[in-house]
Amino acid sequence: MTPLRSLRKGYGYAGQKFAAKVFISPGYLCDLEHGLKKPSPKLARAIADIFGAKVEAVFPDGCAEKVCRQRKVDSYYMPEEDPPRPVVVLPSRCPKCGAQVVGEWCYACGYDFEARGEEASA
Repeated sequence: MTPLRSLRKGYGYAGQKFAAKVFISPGYLCDLEHGLKKPSPKLARAIADIFGAKVEAVFPDGCAEKVCRQRKVDSYYMPEEDPPRPVVVLPSRCPKCGAQVVGEWCYACGYDFEARGEEASA
């Protein structure tokens, strides 16, 4: 039994109630208790604070290292050889009724800018 699980049971927390207390899913708590996943440093500190213990005592294997998600997304999902996406400028005023516009058509009068190839006035 891992220290997290023994502490949780020792304090009388049910799995679902404890998971809700630290804002994680019961499945993720189960993975933490069985050592399948490592918590973020912030989550590990929150859990250790509940028990009044040190992070190292609750998670002897340590925490997950901080990962730069932006770099991972850029290298995996958006390779450098892809062309940049065009920037779409949305109109701000409808030329037909003068109402403020968000998107491709006017919610007030139903005027469709994309179909007519027009831009609204600023």
